Amino acid sequence: MQWPSVIARRRVLSPDLETKLAALEAVVRVEQTPWNFEAEPLDLHAPVDGRYELVTQIGSGSQGGVFLATDLMPTNSAEGTVVLKILHHTLVEAEPDDRIRFLQEARLSLTVEHPHVITPHDIGIVAGRPYLAMRYIEGQSVADLLRRLGHLDAALARNVIGRLGAALQAIHELGIVHRDIKPQNVLLDERGLPYLVDFGIAFEVGAPRVTNPGLAVGSPGYMAPEISAGRAFDHRADVYSLAVLAYRIITGHFPYEAKTLQEMMYAHLHAVPDPPSKRRPTLPQAVDDVILRALSKAPEMRHQRIDYFAKEFDRALSEYASPAILIADRPLT
Repeated sequence: MQWPSVIARRRVLSPDLETKLAALEAVVRVEQTPWNFEAEPLDLHAPVDGRYELVTQIGSGSQGGVFLATDLMPTNSAEGTVVLKILHHTLVEAEPDDRIRFLQEARLSLTVEHPHVITPHDIGIVAGRPYLAMRYIEGQSVADLLRRLGHLDAALARNVIGRLGAALQAIHELGIVHRDIKPQNVLLDERGLPYLVDFGIAFEVGAPRVTNPGLAVGSPGYMAPEISAGRAFDHRADVYSLAVLAYRIITGHFPYEAKTLQEMMYAHLHAVPDPPSKRRPTLPQAVDDVILRALSKAPEMRHQRIDYFAKEFDRALSEYASPAILIADRPLT
């Protein structure tokens, strides 16, 4: 299956967004340990910046709460329903590194423009807390689907990995490593089209590191060995993480058996992964070969481009499943 090659572009920010980003940067600096604003209670009934009316909280991550909201002043690039990510007040008051990561997320994600990547179209500060406003995808996450189905059928797996691989390759060509590829960060619309979200720990090659050297940041189940070990990393860490995701969605299991996060991190560093066919015997040998190569401990032994991995994965499954064409009359329900 030939996936459309779409180049990610560096978005040209409007003067309004440039001003808002500069204002955010002015109050979030590595050298500024005290926050320039005091976080206040968030009034769920008052429009955010006079524009976004909060509807309900739909999630919460390590950095902030995620809210469904109505845009009272929608533009062509954003419809009426949006998602707001608002930094937790505890981080505003106590954790400078998390504030910097939030700023980094805003800066990096604002520069990316790709049809399968969800990035902010607006930023600001409400009640002393930075927020990002993003497009709302009506559907579910891959994590939701895995909880319900156990694993995905081969055709949908080809679609998800193929399109994510193309999107991530485009991001890599902008010098950005996503670093947090996992089922929770992949949304599927009602047709099964995947969208990558959350640049909270994304890294721009050549930029100063927010995390202290030797400290691993990410999701242990999907983290490349070099990141777990606190070593230098590049785009090939995303190749590893996408391979773990591919393993997970076609088998319903992780490549390693582990009871604790520490055991999981140790396994990524030292253990030999089970072939996917051990978990799901009907899978062809070609799938084992592609995924196990991408799960190599040494980055130089993996596929050197993430779209190469995605294309090989697609070919390996091509005789096992019908072409990964989205079927409109088979909604993901």
